[in-house]
Amino acid sequence: MRACRVAAVGKHLRCDGAPFRVRGATYGTFAPRFDGARFPHHAQVDADFGAMAAAGFNTARTYTLPPPDVLDLAAEHGLKLLVGLDYHDWRMEPVPGRAAARRILDAGRAAAAAAMTEIAGRPEVLGIAVGNEVPGDIVRVHGIGSVERTLSAIVAEVHSADPEMLSCYVSFPTTEYVEVEGQDFVCFNVFLEQPESLRRYLRHLQRVAGDKPLVLTELGLASALHGEDAQAASLRSQLRLVDECGLAGATIFSWTEAWNVGGTMVKTGETRAARAVSAAATSPFGIGGGQRYHLATEPVNLPHVWLGCWPRSVFERVGL
Repeated sequence: MRACRVAAVGKHLRCDGAPFRVRGATYGTFAPRFDGARFPHHAQVDADFGAMAAAGFNTARTYTLPPPDVLDLAAEHGLKLLVGLDYHDWRMEPVPGRAAARRILDAGRAAAAAAMTEIAGRPEVLGIAVGNEVPGDIVRVHGIGSVERTLSAIVAEVHSADPEMLSCYVSFPTTEYVEVEGQDFVCFNVFLEQPESLRRYLRHLQRVAGDKPLVLTELGLASALHGEDAQAASLRSQLRLVDECGLAGATIFSWTEAWNVGGTMVKTGETRAARAVSAAATSPFGIGGGQRYHLATEPVNLPHVWLGCWPRSVFERVGL
């Protein structure tokens, strides 16, 4: 791939004047390695990026700032990186208010500034995602306007350091109403297995995106639950619809199962029963989507119930 910077032009992305379609996979988040970076060791990243490039991928989406060796390896293998920022956000503030809003804004700006000292001007960086899936209930508690202003300010921080660096916020269906001023392209995480449902929703998201490029930053199907053949068939269908509906591309979730959230290794199990238990114990229905996505340095109150239990009547009413 040419060492060019990706730009947003109308509803499309371009690189050195040529169309650039995101063909990627998510990468991480991982347990911290020896230097504290939340990535595998150098040799493993080298092997993974080489395999991704050989498979035809051109992009890896990360959820934390890559260290210099990961940036260099992406360049060596011709991959672009969509880099996520990790900072003290709304999920870490149980009590809304001006003080909480200021702490979040300061943390987001600091994370953006620190990131830009490392990646500004680097052509292997496709762009920066200033946030990921702020849950709808948390948006409502802190206020839509407050969340939108903070995300917009972090985007502005990125652009002030490097006007050519693309920036976005990664949303998902329950908060598609969140509008971020200044973002260069629109990103959504969408998991819809039925082709017609996905087609309708992608067309709807194109209207939400307006005149900006639209990228799906997470899609896929769990092979551990459905099998590899079903996963392959589903991905072919989903990626075909991404092209059919005129999106600027997509990143599949996930390149590897060796990812880590909240400091605890994600378990997948060796048997069908073990995988089922693992899936149930790590699903949003089971434990929600709060601070389990963040490392905690001390005991904290969580905004969800760990391994929640419900009466049989709940399942009789809503099904399994």
